[in-house]
Amino acid sequence: MPIDRSNPISKKGKRLFHTAVTASGYVYNTWQCRVMYYWFKKFKDGPNSEMGGFTRILHSGKPDKFMQEIPTFVAQPLPAGMDQGSRGISQGACKLARTLDSKQAKRYWMSSTNEAWELSTLTHKINSILDLLKKQLALCYQYIEERIEAETLQKIQNLVESIHIDNMMILRALMCCHCLKVLQRPGVNIDVLRRKNVLLLVSGLSISHDELSILEQIYNESRVNATRTESQYQVVWIPIVDRSVVWTEALQNRFESLQVTMPWYSFYTPKQIDRAVIRFIKEVWHFRNKPILVLLDPQGKAVSPNAIHMM
Repeated sequence: MPIDRSNPISKKGKRLFHTAVTASGYVYNTWQCRVMYYWFKKFKDGPNSEMGGFTRILHSGKPDKFMQEIPTFVAQPLPAGMDQGSRGISQGACKLARTLDSKQAKRYWMSSTNEAWELSTLTHKINSILDLLKKQLALCYQYIEERIEAETLQKIQNLVESIHIDNMMILRALMCCHCLKVLQRPGVNIDVLRRKNVLLLVSGLSISHDELSILEQIYNESRVNATRTESQYQVVWIPIVDRSVVWTEALQNRFESLQVTMPWYSFYTPKQIDRAVIRFIKEVWHFRNKPILVLLDPQGKAVSPNAIHMM
């Protein structure tokens, strides 16, 4: 194996670089090595050059006819699947380092003609795998959310079709929380609705103040005649918003401006309402953006899916 050991130390006593080039032995790769060695020799003896020796690491495992032209070290190829990227390069470099004179060069420069291509290819493969995994993970999260939503929806439907001693199980399933807000009193437990007629006011944020004024007038009149049986009810506002729309400060202000005018119970935020509950309200009670009043009796049965016309 010819190894270029000429000029191991410069005239100033400075340790030189030894250039090691990994090569596969293919035609294009061999042409690259010949061009590189030509320019190496051309600039090696130039002023202030730090170039020492030059060795082509031929990891095909077989000598070729260019070994007499280019100083070459023949390295045995790694097993299939392991001759990728820096692992194959590093092993060939280690074998070469054991054969070189330790005084020849203190520093090594691995200038591989196919290293950049291999690393670029591996980087592309890894990025492709990463993108695929991210897509699969997003699909998994979507599937899990859909399964949870479907199971919650089925649970609500089963509760609605069952007979209960009071309305607590239905209300907890619909409200997904245990606290409501009324006027400036936060943290009101939903137990205040137990065994009472409950009117669920379902609307979007587009409900007008005129509609609210009419409902508020009827509600206040019912408080005056609280001893009458038909007046024994509570109202809860369920605000429905499109989850695909980003919740902005303007929407929050709109929600709060509506909430502050309501004398009845409401949610702290529309975000408290589960997707399955929104789906149930739309599919079973046929909510279509216009306000509806769903009347639940003391046992939680939906006596009327829309009692606005009754009021």
